[in-house]
Amino acid sequence: MFVYGEPFLRRPPVAAYRELLGSAGEGLPMPGVSARAVVAAGFELTLTAVLSESEWDAHESAAYRASLRQAAQHADHGAAAVLRERAERRYQAYWRHGRDTLGYALHAFRKPRQALHAV
Repeated sequence: MFVYGEPFLRRPPVAAYRELLGSAGEGLPMPGVSARAVVAAGFELTLTAVLSESEWDAHESAAYRASLRQAAQHADHGAAAVLRERAERRYQAYWRHGRDTLGYALHAFRKPRQALHAV
């Protein structure tokens, strides 16, 4: 058995949000694309769990706070202001566009046993 987690697009991002995501958003599939590929490779999907909006909100808020902490730790460097600005821009963009655009799913798979042949 193995578990695979993946971000995905719940809908195509608006141009401004797509630009903010940059290369990180280019490879994001629509829901179920990766799971279909694993099933096609012979695995059986046993469970899919999609993060709720509140779970995704908590993830984005934690990432925002972590970025601000990192900026505070490097306050004497010129990069601190850039880190704070980037964190703020990403967090505000999440609330403006990303919350309705991004999703995250966990899929559990197992390799099926050999099928029994009818007697």
